[in-house]
Amino acid sequence: MSLFIDQNRLLIHYFWTGSLAPITVRRNIANMKNIITLSNSNSEVCLWVRKEDVSNNTIFRKKFFLECFVENQTIKLEYYNLAAMDDQGKYQNIKVIIIDVLIDYYETKFPKIICVLKKMLKYKAYPFASDLVRCLILNFFPGIYSDCDIEPIKNNLFLKDFKSLKDIFALENYSLKIYYMVLFGERGLLENQIIISFEKSCFEIYFAVYEMLLNEEIYFDKTLEELVDYNNNLNKQIVKDLNNSMFNSDEHFPYMKYYSQSKFYQYKKLNEKSGISFSYAVLDLFFNIICEKFEYKDSINYATFFNLKIGKYFKLPIQDSLIYSWKNPGYSRLNKLQDAVNLVTKKVLLKKQKQRSRVFSVPVSTSYLPMQTEERRVTAGYLPMQTEERRITAGYLPMNQNSAPQTLQNQATQNPFLQSLIKKALQQINFGCIINKQDINKIVQLSPIWSPLLLPLQESKDGLFNFSQPIMLSISKIKQYKNYHVFRYVINESGEIILGFDNEIVKINGEKYQNLTTDGYAIASHASLNNYQPVIAAGQVYYDHNINKFTKINNNSGHYRPNSFSLDIAKILFKFHFPNYTNSLKTVVYNQHLV
Repeated sequence: MSLFIDQNRLLIHYFWTGSLAPITVRRNIANMKNIITLSNSNSEVCLWVRKEDVSNNTIFRKKFFLECFVENQTIKLEYYNLAAMDDQGKYQNIKVIIIDVLIDYYETKFPKIICVLKKMLKYKAYPFASDLVRCLILNFFPGIYSDCDIEPIKNNLFLKDFKSLKDIFALENYSLKIYYMVLFGERGLLENQIIISFEKSCFEIYFAVYEMLLNEEIYFDKTLEELVDYNNNLNKQIVKDLNNSMFNSDEHFPYMKYYSQSKFYQYKKLNEKSGISFSYAVLDLFFNIICEKFEYKDSINYATFFNLKIGKYFKLPIQDSLIYSWKNPGYSRLNKLQDAVNLVTKKVLLKKQKQRSRVFSVPVSTSYLPMQTEERRVTAGYLPMQTEERRITAGYLPMNQNSAPQTLQNQATQNPFLQSLIKKALQQINFGCIINKQDINKIVQLSPIWSPLLLPLQESKDGLFNFSQPIMLSISKIKQYKNYHVFRYVINESGEIILGFDNEIVKINGEKYQNLTTDGYAIASHASLNNYQPVIAAGQVYYDHNINKFTKINNNSGHYRPNSFSLDIAKILFKFHFPNYTNSLKTVVYNQHLV
């Protein structure tokens, strides 16, 4: 066989395991084979499955025929011929390959990774397993990996061979030494529905980083814990009902409502409220690693290039907020969202007629400032947890207690779970990894709260100054103020970062005043930035206009006086919300606030 001997043969990889593939998956794969045949392309469709899928006959419920092949005498692969039916009702022959052999090959090099992968498969965490598997495949057999729910474009001739794919990238001066992913425009949302690699071992360094992280006891133990949690989630009755009933029951009407309206955040929050997690911090860590290291993730030109060139052959998703189901690898997004929406819309309308008096809503933070804009609302969707229970456990001090002991803050600081989350997030920053949003939410919820030590009328000897309106800044506005390098920040109880001038110029009665008056009292203070409400961090941040990056951050705030622990939290949240502007962010502890 010449499947892997022919270096110019373009391989299109798919992965499926664990359940009978839906008809749409079978057709997508068969249609890809049909398009290749009609295009006279030197390409091959490779469907990777597990040995038990073949022996249990669970993938396509067809008979398989065994073949064997040795690639460079380093790995022996088992092949099966499979006939899958395309849209024309014709059976297309594709190659089914056993992934177990490839997994065993990598086990000697990356034992921790393979241990995690095997447990993912055991606990049916297929979406996370597929994130690993696709890179294992491409690391050994370069080509194109596609999720099974991605439809091939039938109206265009397919790529002639591997060289023609390389030429597309090379002609635009894109390196053939790295991998390429789907990127959604200005938002910079990376997805791995399609990954392209041109050379062997292009993921080797990222496997090494992941292996190193898993060698840390905290990561490995947490992974096993989250796998158990994931498995428990899969077995919850609500998950089974949602998967099987298409949100058809009265009990699940809110799910159906948000789903039909494509309201991603409300839908996501509703699931999390029910104890169904969409994102597990450790399980998707490898996906975060390859996203963080992706060389062209900031390039709008790249997004345009990829969608234009690769979009000729694959129908790339157009929505950048993806609603997930909980079952299948490579099929975790609900297929053809709009089609599914049409199916449930009628049911929603019928139920609305019966339930007009009922109102379904999602908890929204009560601490948002009225002057906020969408540009500044970087943490939309956080649960603020602003209950008295949280204020007590997190260390809330009543306003204007200048000399009150900070015992409660210290108790919150010593919370071992919060400490482990902080340590983990800082390690991820050091390794250049993306911090998981679920961890961010937990950090925000558990963080100590700092109240302002001065009320508005205590802020200045001149009462007029207390009514100056602080200007809220975004990154784009900061870039415009070339003469300013130091800015104030506060992070409210919802985890939202609010930026303002450190040397703000305001007008009172037509005259200009600087931020600091002659007697040293602040006009636009940290407290005024957050309407004199409690925060979880406050201080100053330094912006270097030469490199367009935040370079230093401290905890210098006379109105809140947070400790050094809050500075770690601030660094983590800045890194999470502004990843492209915090590559070299360093913390500088303000010693007066160490207590």
